[in-house]
Amino acid sequence: MNIFIKGGKYLSAFILSCVLVTVLCVPLTSASYLIWLNSVDMPISWGIVIQSISHDYVNFSPIFFLVSLLAFICSFMMASALYLPFRNSNLISLELTYGLAAAFGLQFAIYLSIELLFGTQLIAGNRVLVGKIFHFVFAFISGYIFGSLIKKI
Repeated sequence: MNIFIKGGKYLSAFILSCVLVTVLCVPLTSASYLIWLNSVDMPISWGIVIQSISHDYVNFSPIFFLVSLLAFICSFMMASALYLPFRNSNLISLELTYGLAAAFGLQFAIYLSIELLFGTQLIAGNRVLVGKIFHFVFAFISGYIFGSLIKKI
């Protein structure tokens, strides 16, 4: 019975990290579109900002959640395998390992989504360097939280 409780805790931490990165990254797409609209002299009110962000949370977050889920599954499995030889040394912490794995894994998943869809950028927040940096940082935070949660298990 103890293994089921431990597995449930790992699964909860994993889903929490995927939800967290989704909640943090989805508004980047809205911000990207709104900045572009503002650059072509389109008037933007607070109502449009709220409506755009809520629309992206309803319609885009399930897709981004799946992308982050797949990215985190692959990157966290690789991170746990790479961390095994270093777990008894003070070279790198578990939290930092999962943070870096999540950040690079999400960037790679976004890159693959562009390449596999013939150069189409579905994630508008990743079109500019600032968006890529925010995606990287938010994924790192999410992976770091995952690492700190499973360290306590």
